[in-house]
Amino acid sequence: MQLSGLFVGLTTIDIHYRVDAFPASNAKTVAGAFAMAVGGPATNAAITFAHLGAKSHLLSVIGQHPFTSFIKDELHQYHVEVTDLSPAAIQLPTVSSIVTTYGGHRAVITTRSSPTSSMNDAVFITHHEDYDVVLVDGFSMDTCCTVAQQARLCGIPVVLDGGSWKDGIERLLPFVDMAICSEQFRAPDGNGEESVLAYLAHQGVRYRAITRGERPIIYSAPEGTGEIAIEAVEVVDTLGAGDILHGAFCYYYAKGNHFVSALLQASRVATVSCQTFGTRSWMER
Repeated sequence: MQLSGLFVGLTTIDIHYRVDAFPASNAKTVAGAFAMAVGGPATNAAITFAHLGAKSHLLSVIGQHPFTSFIKDELHQYHVEVTDLSPAAIQLPTVSSIVTTYGGHRAVITTRSSPTSSMNDAVFITHHEDYDVVLVDGFSMDTCCTVAQQARLCGIPVVLDGGSWKDGIERLLPFVDMAICSEQFRAPDGNGEESVLAYLAHQGVRYRAITRGERPIIYSAPEGTGEIAIEAVEVVDTLGAGDILHGAFCYYYAKGNHFVSALLQASRVATVSCQTFGTRSWMER
């Protein structure tokens, strides 16, 4: 039977340029490559999960605006089912402009916020067979908390994409089984890696990991602690690599791999993504 995952969180529009060098003040630069794609942590993870061969369902705010058709068409193209958490919203989604130079260095300009969910108390999970795994990214926090609680009641594992600390995340963590955080994640009682891992453990998160770019992933689990080395490759672009890692992790974990094994395999997928421009080109490899 096909694996199934539920992904809850942010959808953005990413407008992406690759240049030889960052533009100087008052200068015009012609991009060597360009891409416009749907982005966001939960959305990129959902697309990755579907690309690897599973059934992917995204809960996100889409709304009605000039980008609506673009978003829905791309999600359909990558076989992601979507439930719009605020179908009447007319506010534009978060739009990010990303400029990347060779070696994966980038500058990002992003709008401040997206519309919030109007379906915070809806029932999305009623049975343990509804999904094999759930991922939440902390955007639309109330809905993330609702879905995580429903998943916990049904015995479905919940994964947190902890890209950064978000207001209200302390309400979400008690329902999270596995947290994979970036090195930008900051805990209230300390900014060091050990402080973050200890804080997550104190909140009841049994499996914890921190990704650190090209440096090894560190993890802490009931079975012990350790590191996962990242293969050294020629980096073209790192945009979305963390999101792709989360989607791949959900896939390999849902297949029955242990936390560390799933994390290792997911890191290899993310490494492949860093060798191409944008968040989709890696799929052709």
